[in-house]
Amino acid sequence: MQQIPRIQISHFSYLQSDLIGTGYKSQVYKGVNDLNGDLVAIKVCNMKLLTNEIELMLLNQEIYALGLLDSPNIIKMYQCIRSQSNTYIITEFCNQGDLGQLIEQKNHLQENEATQLFKQIINGFVEQIRKGIIHRDIKPSNILLSNGIPKIADYGFSKIMGVQEKVYYNVGTTLFMSPQALMDNQYSEKSDIWSIGIMFYQTLCGCTPWVAETEKEFIKLITTTPIQFPKKILLSAHAKDFIIKCLQVDVNKRLSANQLFDHPLFNERPRLLQISGSFHITRGQTQYQQQQKDNEWKRRLSPREAIDRNYNNNYFNHPPKPQFSIQNPTKDFLQNDLILQNIFYLLKLILRVAKLIDHFDFFNQNCLQEKILYFMIKHAIFKTKQFKLMIESNINTLGLINFHQYTLNTDIKKQYLNEINEFQNNFTRSFERLWMRVQDNQNIYKMLIQDQNFAAAFDKSDLEVFGHYVLMLPFLKQAIFEIMTVLSIKLNLYTDFQSPEPREEAAIILLDYLVLYSQICNTIKQHFDNFSYRITSFQLKKVVETKPININKCKYREICKQIGNLQLML
Repeated sequence: MQQIPRIQISHFSYLQSDLIGTGYKSQVYKGVNDLNGDLVAIKVCNMKLLTNEIELMLLNQEIYALGLLDSPNIIKMYQCIRSQSNTYIITEFCNQGDLGQLIEQKNHLQENEATQLFKQIINGFVEQIRKGIIHRDIKPSNILLSNGIPKIADYGFSKIMGVQEKVYYNVGTTLFMSPQALMDNQYSEKSDIWSIGIMFYQTLCGCTPWVAETEKEFIKLITTTPIQFPKKILLSAHAKDFIIKCLQVDVNKRLSANQLFDHPLFNERPRLLQISGSFHITRGQTQYQQQQKDNEWKRRLSPREAIDRNYNNNYFNHPPKPQFSIQNPTKDFLQNDLILQNIFYLLKLILRVAKLIDHFDFFNQNCLQEKILYFMIKHAIFKTKQFKLMIESNINTLGLINFHQYTLNTDIKKQYLNEINEFQNNFTRSFERLWMRVQDNQNIYKMLIQDQNFAAAFDKSDLEVFGHYVLMLPFLKQAIFEIMTVLSIKLNLYTDFQSPEPREEAAIILLDYLVLYSQICNTIKQHFDNFSYRITSFQLKKVVETKPININKCKYREICKQIGNLQLML
């Protein structure tokens, strides 16, 4: 009998027949780590089906979230592998199905068992919030069970806290969505806590507290109808109180993540619990499975009615920036001039640094050269795209103050368009060359995708996301450390004021630039929503237009002292 060939993805493999679940434009297969024989789950995302920026953004945010999170109660991602046609997310395999199936099998769980189970779920949730991630689709079918341990899974609709989304859209499953999410597309840790409250109720009672025929009726129910508990099920006052406090319509009255474990229901630290009984689900089971038998609406990724009309106007707009006096437009205009000037010189700085890295090849290990070039060139592509869109479409993509009045009084197109077009062409060509170099060299490609943190960012999207800078900073620190290590040896051959060889001189200049660029990227991470305003503090025109002088051992020591003061190596 002919053996069915396995589909090979790096050192993982699976059979096409081992489908264990389907998600939003993806399939999940039971696979094997061929190096050690361990079972894994392999989520296959067909990139040809992801046809818009929202879908690509959500996939990237899922990979970023899974790469960042580390808890026994959150599904663990082993690796993310990208090919030209697919993205593969390899995670641990959970052998006991999900919480929804457990509830269906038992009808409902006893309070003690449910409470111990939810201690662990909340343990994972608190870790998620601590890392700045909102799940946005917490429900029983997204709580997987492995050897009795619950694990939060399916971060396909997750969101990075503090990052203003540029398109308003619904995600999640209606029966578990908070009023704010349903009515206003507002998601926060409090919307996840609402979902936890609904899920705990369903675990204890076997059903959700509210059911309606339409979304409009459902919203009315959850905002006006008090929670009713089944009389046939014995629940403690603490359990009822916890649910009620999770399901407060007013977010200010709803429990926060920090308050969950303070509730009397959870008066012990979370501990691992083996699910009682012979619970084992075979095919028809498992990971990322859509809830099939509940009376839920299907999860949706559908923009509101106005999205098509407002897409171009809203997609790149940043949230409100620090407010300056509109009564003093001259001050605002000068501030805007400074913002544009500094972004323009930031592009020049990136170009200069990229040329130094590409020419001298200072980094010899772990493809660090390719990683730094990738992150920096994409950063430049983000900004040139936003700059050009602002000029050509009169959209405030760069967070300028009193924007429309400013554009009426300032000829931005005359000042910047030609050079921005040149920047865009230059960086786009550089990115394509780098991309092809990586794709054509299998050794480099394998090394890059095996780095989980880099693989989480490795794509061709030109949509600027917060996670880009979070993932880039550790690589910048590594680059700074490598240059410092090399220079500390090479410069021992020179006196303090002696001019070094051209390669060492270039390394000192690059080190200085990378320290500055790291500060800029760290500021972006800290103030992602209003970075354009913050960039003016870096005086980039002076940095870029002033020719480096006195490049010697003393200059190197000054840079090292600055690194120490900034604690860049921590």
